[in-house]
Amino acid sequence: MGSAVAGIAIARGWKVWALTRNPERATNLRAVGVNVVESLLSAGAWHEKIPRDPRFVLDSVSAGGGGLPGYWESYVEGSKSILRWAAGGIPATFVFTGSTSVYAASDGTVVDETSEVGGSETSGPLLEAERLLRSSSLFERLFILRLAGIYGPGRHHLLDQLIAGAELLPGTGRHRLNLVHQEDIVSAIYACFDSAKTIAGGTYNVCGDVAASKEEVTEWMAGRLGRPPPRFAHDAGMRGPTPGLVRGRSGPVPDRVVSNGRIARELGWRPQFPDFRSGYEQIFHADRIRVKPAGSG
Repeated sequence: MGSAVAGIAIARGWKVWALTRNPERATNLRAVGVNVVESLLSAGAWHEKIPRDPRFVLDSVSAGGGGLPGYWESYVEGSKSILRWAAGGIPATFVFTGSTSVYAASDGTVVDETSEVGGSETSGPLLEAERLLRSSSLFERLFILRLAGIYGPGRHHLLDQLIAGAELLPGTGRHRLNLVHQEDIVSAIYACFDSAKTIAGGTYNVCGDVAASKEEVTEWMAGRLGRPPPRFAHDAGMRGPTPGLVRGRSGPVPDRVVSNGRIARELGWRPQFPDFRSGYEQIFHADRIRVKPAGSG
């Protein structure tokens, strides 16, 4: 995601600096003309290596493994490091990418930026990072983008399971998935960068227009792949260790519908991929995944 943002900035003729701990990503960024510093965000060694006069700053860090401590390291200690770097003030627009996982609702209701937060174990570090950034006045404008479940070319765990032949998935297929395509995240970031200076910033949900149940998503994917849809262990009444069960990467997924109305109204942003079908069709094409022709028997 950060690489895509940098690529657009380079195409605009901007001078771009990037901070990454990934050597392969660093090499790829340098190849397109980005000035790269290899370091942990939470470390202080990079502070003197990146100029303190940017027009735009993007923090799109991820937890990078390590469980809950990894979240605190990346989001909280990372935010503290950025604020130390910006000490004295920087006349820039700052964009921070967080997560819609901070919301507490799990009963199928619609949530927006005013809804109750504290919905998961990882919401603690994410909300603390938001608090730290809001309490600072070091940047001219601050935008906090709460991202829904990210997917896109090369990033499609659920689809990978079906391609591998999974017939049984964990949990239930009844909860709704709120998804956002990687390309739509990039366009949301630029909606913040390019917004009128009269907009001081704000907190915005970034997601597609339509939430769909996991069952609906997997049935459609299976149909496009030309195979039967998988079953879900919970819905089948299975308990305990289950042979052949494909394990998920995390715990239960909450059931809620995330609204993107505010970013649409205030910044004029609309997703290029409003629902999962349009987004996954793009993935099938971009990753050259063999699918059954639409409408065939």
